[in-house]
Amino acid sequence: MKKYRKYFNFYTIIFFGFIIWMLFFDTHSWLLQSELNSEIKKLEEQIEQLELERKETNKAVEKFQDKDSLIYFARENFYYKKEGEKIFIIE
Repeated sequence: MKKYRKYFNFYTIIFFGFIIWMLFFDTHSWLLQSELNSEIKKLEEQIEQLELERKETNKAVEKFQDKDSLIYFARENFYYKKEGEKIFIIE
């Protein structure tokens, strides 16, 4: 029985040493993987946000394909005017 206990103790120490090494010190450690997974989630959220912004930008581009709407936008936001035209800004 003592003979098996000696080997059992040796292999148990090796096994737990291996587990600790793999969890904390290896290049593919559990800590590193959890950090990478959290970074992936942040990047996926950023992708979703950028997709929404892209859709809004595409809607704006489609809106300004028409020359009349483009002129209206320029007059309202940048105070563009035609030649010989006077602009009065009322706030």
